[in-house]
Amino acid sequence: MEYGCSLAEAARRLQVDQATVLFAMQKGAIATQQRNGRVIVAQAAIAEYQARSRR
Repeated sequence: MEYGCSLAEAARRLQVDQATVLFAMQKGAIATQQRNGRVIVAQAAIAEYQARSRR
């Protein structure tokens, strides 16, 4: 099982606000999963998004 974090934690790690992460999720730029009714952002998805946004 891959570990993940909440929307707020993903925003903190990416050093952006939660709205930016939510917008990226809605566009499909950050992959998410639903677990027990909560949105989980995979650590790998955060790393991939960081790599793409730094180009």
